[in-house]
Amino acid sequence: YWTNLAFLLHNAGRPEEAVECGRKALAIQEVLLGEDHPETAAARQNLATSLAAIGEFDEAEEQAGRALTVFKAAYGERHTRVASVLNNTALALLDQGEPERALPRLEEALAIYVETFGSEHVYVAIARHNVGRALHESGRLEEAERTCEESFALFGEVFEGDHPNVAASAIQLAKVRRDRGRPTEAEPLLRDAVRIAGATLNPDHPVRVRADRELARCLFDLGRYDEAEELLVAVQALHDSTASPDDDEARAIAAELDSLRRARD
Repeated sequence: YWTNLAFLLHNAGRPEEAVECGRKALAIQEVLLGEDHPETAAARQNLATSLAAIGEFDEAEEQAGRALTVFKAAYGERHTRVASVLNNTALALLDQGEPERALPRLEEALAIYVETFGSEHVYVAIARHNVGRALHESGRLEEAERTCEESFALFGEVFEGDHPNVAASAIQLAKVRRDRGRPTEAEPLLRDAVRIAGATLNPDHPVRVRADRELARCLFDLGRYDEAEELLVAVQALHDSTASPDDDEARAIAAELDSLRRARD
């Protein structure tokens, strides 16, 4: 019960409550199965993911490390559960601004998924996307673009029709191309991402908001300030209607609008 509830709460964007339920699930598994059982490790991994989502990175790293040790002992070092822990801990490192530490874990996870599933599986596409993000944030733009192109193409193959993962991949590839000084090539990717996100996600979903914001930045790079402002104003209004106007994202959107208006004027 607690495991399923923690999972549902985390996916519903309520990580604080997920942590509370996750601790209860872990305590029960430890009593019933022992600390070194793989299912206890799975509960520990889920708790680590929710802890990272609320910024409790030190405890998340500790819990994930303990889960990783159990999975390696139970399944060997090249198992998909090992890859899952490596991927999740690496994403937490990316969120802390440590892409160089994240990259080796992501590359190892990718290698495990390729060995297990072959090169054209959705897990491989997701892992390759994450490697591309880490390369981008490490400043290795040429490698990042090549990796993001590969993941974008693979997402298009494994999903039929519009899918949020395709939108997220298009956004990442567009960001790399913008940072390489090619906003003209980024714009069609971002417009496609906006279209897909609009068709498949709620208006306040993070991927949909990110697509709109990245398109606005691209339009800014192209000198199309009025279009960029119109888009950012719409993003700001939507955000303020669904969240606190004083949170970090609200301040970031306001700062972008201010920068845009000063550049235009």
